[in-house]
Amino acid sequence: MSSAFKTLKISDVTVSPYKATKTWTLSKSTYSNYGVTILTGSYTSQTDILAYTQQDINYRSVRQLYYSNLLPNLTYTTPLSEQSNESLQDDLTVGRHVEKRLIYNNYQQSTATSGSVEFDNRTDYPIGNGNLIKILSIPQTLYGEAIKPGSLLMTTGSGKILDDSNGNIYDSSSLDHVGNIIYSHGIITVTNQSYQTLPFNLSADTVTFQSEVTIYENQLRCHVNENEFNMSQNPTTTVNGTSGSVYNAYTGSDFKPYATTVGLYNAASQLLAVGKLSQPYPIPSNTDITFVVKYDS
Repeated sequence: MSSAFKTLKISDVTVSPYKATKTWTLSKSTYSNYGVTILTGSYTSQTDILAYTQQDINYRSVRQLYYSNLLPNLTYTTPLSEQSNESLQDDLTVGRHVEKRLIYNNYQQSTATSGSVEFDNRTDYPIGNGNLIKILSIPQTLYGEAIKPGSLLMTTGSGKILDDSNGNIYDSSSLDHVGNIIYSHGIITVTNQSYQTLPFNLSADTVTFQSEVTIYENQLRCHVNENEFNMSQNPTTTVNGTSGSVYNAYTGSDFKPYATTVGLYNAASQLLAVGKLSQPYPIPSNTDITFVVKYDS
């Protein structure tokens, strides 16, 4: 009887990544259930950092993380790759500085334009005294690796806010630039002063988006040669009480066992996964056959 085990080769294994998406629709009444938060940021001329309010901190944090490299008066004179730890005068607050460092995600998310709606990505951050920003923060447990570009839809009492797949959000009716979306952080910022009460003020407002997660499809080719697995492993084929003795009906050349299950084992012979065939498949005696087992990880 042939061995019931066969070692797979590296060439028998293929791993293919693909993006899986899931659609989420949230309303203000359910934000807290999912850990979604709404924050407000504001700019004031306060120079004492110890006197900053939470809104001051929110405003400066968003500006530093996502906008500072693009604001006209905060543009660095040397390339980001050559910047040192020197500081640059903050044009908004005398005596305050912005460090010359490469900030993660502080760059344009796409070099492409968005057709008829060609916005300057992240260059209109409000810098007037008393200006506000709104921040919608979606937790990673919802957006996964990133919000899928082009999937955002924010419905309000007055219309719809969409994203252009390039990091901008805009009013679908007026085409006004409303703000930005940082796909890989789940952050939506509303920088347009005319939209500071939207789209978060009404419980009927909803936010719809698709999350992205990379799934790895593992494909294992279990090749069976014509002279392998030609005996049944079913215990009912053995004579009761006689170890290793097989009934004559199962020893003839006309007998062909059927495959019903493919098991995957580790080096310690521990069963890790089981692949069930939809129906028993006869093992041919004069030709090779390959069973393909697929699973996601």
